[in-house]
Amino acid sequence: MKMINLTLGLLLSLFATSLTAQATTGMVLYEETIELNIELDEENSQFADLLPSSQSNNFILRFTPEHAHYTVDEQVAPPPPPQPEGEATFQIKIMRSSDNSAVYTDLQKNTMTEQRNIFGRPFRIEHELDGGEWKLTNEQRDILGYTCMKAVRGPDTLQTVAWFTPQIPVSAGPATYGQLPGMVLEVQRDNITITAKEVLAELTEPELMVPPTKGKKVSEEEFDRIQEEKLKEMNLQNGGRRIEIRRG
Repeated sequence: MKMINLTLGLLLSLFATSLTAQATTGMVLYEETIELNIELDEENSQFADLLPSSQSNNFILRFTPEHAHYTVDEQVAPPPPPQPEGEATFQIKIMRSSDNSAVYTDLQKNTMTEQRNIFGRPFRIEHELDGGEWKLTNEQRDILGYTCMKAVRGPDTLQTVAWFTPQIPVSAGPATYGQLPGMVLEVQRDNITITAKEVLAELTEPELMVPPTKGKKVSEEEFDRIQEEKLKEMNLQNGGRRIEIRRG
């Protein structure tokens, strides 16, 4: 009970100190980084130095008090890694279903529509928001000048950590992460980190903030089954072991 009271007290104090100049409409630019722990067998071990240790992509979240729309930021592409002079250059890129995805959240109706892709083929997943069973803690940190609080969910073996700020009183965040009393500015889950790089007060291209319409409508279970089948078709399994990149 004492921890709950302390957490509520922190939230109330943050809300009280951020009543002025609150941003309820704008954009957040995120960088999503995935650690690539790729293991090669002995036959392919000579290629180990060519594999990147991580991969980053840029995303943009547009938000209002009623809606949020998260998609890849096509205008900002990370530069390719520098190559030694005189050596042939090539780049390995791990393709994921989230690279060309879009997530639309209706904050009034408490619904979410996701567009995910499997080898270029789009699918739509629609579901209601359930709050995500977040547990608030008393930990705080600063992100981009915003005071953020820590929330966690899931088992210890695969715990998701979110840092949100009541100073942006919109219950949204990157990808499917949100449903907290403030904007989520950072998420850590397994080998994926999503971090806000900039918060913008202006909102450009608001016409983009509509639910995705491309692709066949499927359930979460159907999407996972189709993806598994396509991976097998593409012969991405090797000796019973598969390189698997979990989506954020």
